[in-house]
Parts: sequence; structure tokens; C-alpha cells
Amino acid sequence: LEILPREVTLASGSATKIYDGTALELPDVTVGGDGFVGTEASVRATGSITDIGGPIDNTIVVEPGEGFIAANYNVVYTVGKLTVTSASIDPDDPSYTGIQINNPYDVQYNGQEQKWVPSVFDRNNHKLVAGADYTVSYSQDVRNVGVVTVTITGVGNYVGTVERAYNITPAPAVIRVNDSSKAYGETDPVFTGAVEGLFGDDLLGEITYSRANADEEVGNYSDVLTATVGNLNGNYTYNVEPGNFSIVPAGGNVVTIDATGLTKTYDGQPVSVVAGASVDGSALLYSVDGSTWSDVNPEFTNVGTYTVYVKATHDGYEESAPVSATVVINPAPVTIAVADASKVAGADDPAFSGTVEGLVAEGDLGDINYVRPGGEEAAGVYVGALTALYTQNGNYEVTVLNGTFTITAAPVAPPTPPTPPTPPASPTPTPLPTPGAVPPDSPIAPVVTPIVDALQGAAEAVIGDNETPLAEPRETEIGDNDTPLASHDHASCWVHWYIILGIIVTALYGACVALRRGLFSRKLKKYEDGLTGGGDPAPGAPSISDDASAPIAPKGAPAGATLAAGLGE
Repeated sequence: LEILPREVTLASGSATKIYDGTALELPDVTVGGDGFVGTEASVRATGSITDIGGPIDNTIVVEPGEGFIAANYNVVYTVGKLTVTSASIDPDDPSYTGIQINNPYDVQYNGQEQKWVPSVFDRNNHKLVAGADYTVSYSQDVRNVGVVTVTITGVGNYVGTVERAYNITPAPAVIRVNDSSKAYGETDPVFTGAVEGLFGDDLLGEITYSRANADEEVGNYSDVLTATVGNLNGNYTYNVEPGNFSIVPAGGNVVTIDATGLTKTYDGQPVSVVAGASVDGSALLYSVDGSTWSDVNPEFTNVGTYTVYVKATHDGYEESAPVSATVVINPAPVTIAVADASKVAGADDPAFSGTVEGLVAEGDLGDINYVRPGGEEAAGVYVGALTALYTQNGNYEVTVLNGTFTITAAPVAPPTPPTPPTPPASPTPTPLPTPGAVPPDSPIAPVVTPIVDALQGAAEAVIGDNETPLAEPRETEIGDNDTPLASHDHASCWVHWYIILGIIVTALYGACVALRRGLFSRKLKKYEDGLTGGGDPAPGAPSISDDASAPIAPKGAPAGATLAAGLGE
């Protein structure tokens, strides 16, 4: 009778999908042919793929059950393939899976780089990681006025390109024309003014101050002093706040103000106007509101736009018409650059750091703290995730250059090897038995004892009782190179001496026993011959009837005593 194996076919599934952050798995296996008997085996497919790649095998695993014997089955496998393809961030792409990218907003020129940073989310509202899932590039510099095109390109598990655009718009500037005056019949003075709203060391352009009217009569003319700008800086638009002009009688007192240095960037140093009167000895009066006057020239340190009015008085002269000057102190630019940092996933954040450039005095922005506002812990590169917190100070225009935070995957720890079993304790060697002593009444004692003593002394001379006590084993670590297994470096071995001694003692003891038995046998034979009359007595030997040669058992002795007595036992 022949039992043939069952024919079994196993087939796992194949599939392809667009990347969505979840694993592609097809665990079901199609079982064909004769199949397995009862519950002798179960099958499943273990293939799994999450990131783009493949095809990979959808491996089939047979899990034996009770009674399973592999030889009872002839199994044919058909292994499926699993593949994950890139997802597109472009809504017009067929592989688009709902990636969402926010839109930028327009910003106003501020003298600093202004990079819009997109936020990208998948259809499950999971934020994608810049650098790992997509890259960002810009069409031009992101500092000056213009249209900035931002290109977001999928990388890693993503493909496709999406563009976003935003505008950097001009910043508004204000030209404040200073009030001025002259005496009747004189030519117009040089008109001045100040520009408010510029950033850093920017210039608005070539400014020309002029008088809009041509009147030359004594009087006050409002808002007739104006300004125009040539070669306007494209990063700005501007408005003009006109000044007033006064014409006083000939010989009257006229005040003039030097506007040099009245527009500057904050530097922590005070600034004030420099004024003078046409009549020597005049007293100058100052005002910041045009109504309250003082002989104290005001000073200005902090950022702002300040108008200072000045007039002069002198005995014998009419009070002069007030003139004005504008003091403009612009914010100083400060850059805080946050250093890039990294950590291993699962570890605590390191201490973040950065550098500060442009401060007039340390501490003007308080204690600067470098922080990571987001709580991301997945491995990836997080562009712009590190920023700085500081105390606002109106004397500065602060730009923070955010840092990149990188989280690397934690290394996979190798499995801990099992603790090796504790080796059993080495058994204590059984001490060698002391060779048996020869009985002192033995007939061979006179022969053996001197030999034993001689051999004992030889062994002790070679070994030494103190160096190697016979009854006290000692563990010694032996190196193969120092003491090869097949040789030794001693003149002799005490074990060999004891073996030889045992052989000699045994041989002597056996010889003595054999000699004694031979003597006894001869004596016994002789006695038996005397009793039975066997043998031929030697000439002159006594007869068995001779009383002297026949021992007589004592009266009343037990049976057998005769023989013993005859043997002298």
C-alpha cells in the first residue's frame, strides 16, 4: 500500500497603491489543490510595504498545527508582489491624493528678507516635513519689492510641483518739510526737511525742497514749502508734509536751523537741533508743540519723529517768526540667527543657541530664549522650527532667522543575548590513596620495606612535600603556549613514581604469597606420603611406623586436628 503526498497550491495576492503613509498588506492566501487536512496547518502572507518602492514579495508562511508532517504534502507556492508608488502634491496629477498647501499673503517691504514658509498637509491632516517630503525654492531675492514665486517640489514619497506667489509691496515714507523764513528783500534760504519711514541706511532718492508760491511781501505763507524726489527708491512710496514760510520786515530778526544729522539710525546717543538768529545776542526759545516755549534745547535719543520749533527774541526787535526742524531717529536693524540643532528620536531636546548682531547695548532685548514651539517627535528635518523669544524694544527692527531642527531615527538596539548558564563548580579531586604498608610480621617485610622507603624518598626529592601536598589539590591555570599538552618541563612526575611503587609492591607481595603456598604444598605432600606410605623413603629415612616421625593427636582432640598438628598449625 502506497500513501502519496497531498498536492497543495498556495497563492498570495499582488497589489500596487499610491503612497498614503499606511502599510500595504494582503495577508490572505488562496489555498488550492487538495488543501491541508483539518487544522494541520494555517497559512498567511507577511509582505508589508509603507514607503515608495517594490515590488517586494508577499511572502507566504505556513504555520504547522497539531499532527503536521511536511512530507505528507507537496506544496507549490505562487508569491504575489506589493508596490507603493509616489503620491503627487499637484492637484492636476492623477496620483494626487489630497495634499493641501496653504496660500501666502503679501508683505510690506521692511529692509529684511521675508521668506514665506508653506505648510503642507496630507489628506489625513498630517503635516509633511520640509526637506524629507518636499523642498522649497524662491524665484528671486525675498528682500526687495516685487513678486516672489515659491516652488514646492515633492521628494521622497512624493512627486509633483506646486507654485505659490506673493508680493513684497513698497513701504510708505513721509517727507516732512521744515518751516522757514527770511527778511524782506532777501533771497530764499535753503529749504530743508526730513524723511520718516526709511529702513536701515536706505535713501529715498534725490530730494529737492522748494517754495510753491512766488510771493515776496511780508507775511506768513502756510504749506508752501514742498519736496519732490528723483530716482525714487522702488522699495518706497512717499507723501510730503509741506512747511510754512514767513517773510519778515527788512532788518527783522530771522532764525535759521542747521538740519544736518537730524535724520539717523538709533545709536543710543542724544541728538538736538542747532539754530541761530540773524541778530546777534538774540535769545532762542524752543518748543515741541508750537505753543509751550522754553530756553532749553530738547534732546532726543529713542526712535521717533520729533518736530522742534525755534524762535528768537531781542530787545528792539520784534519776536521772530518761528521756524521748525524735524528730527527722525529710525530703528536700528538687529538680526537674531538661531543655530541649527538636532537630536535622536525619543531623547530630550538639547539646549538651543544663536547669535545676535546689531544691538547697541547688551540686554536691550532682555534675555533672549531659543525655543522649539512645535512638538514634533517623528524623525525628519524641520526647517524653520527653531525660533527666538525676546523683549520688544521700539528702538530696533528685529529679524529672526529661524533654525532647522533635525530628528534622526533612534538606532535599533540588537537583541540582548541570553545570560550564559553558570558553569558547575569543579569537583574537588579525590586525594590519591596512600600506598598500603607492608605488615611488619610479613615474611617479605625485611625485603619490601627498604625498597618502599627508597622510592618514597625519591618521590619527595623530586616533588617536595611542601610544594605539592598529596592531599591538597590546587587549581592552576595552564596556558597552551606555556605548557603544551603533550609535554612537561619537570624532571619527573610524582604520579609515575607512585604507579611504579604500586607495581613493585604488588609484585613482591604476589611473589611472597606464591612462595609461601609452594612451601605449604610441599609440606602437605610430604605429610600425606607419610600417612599413605606413598613415595620411596630416602635411604636412612624413618619409617612411618617410627614414633618419632608420626605425630599423634592429643587425646580428645577433634577430627582433623591430627593433620593440623602434623603440619604444625
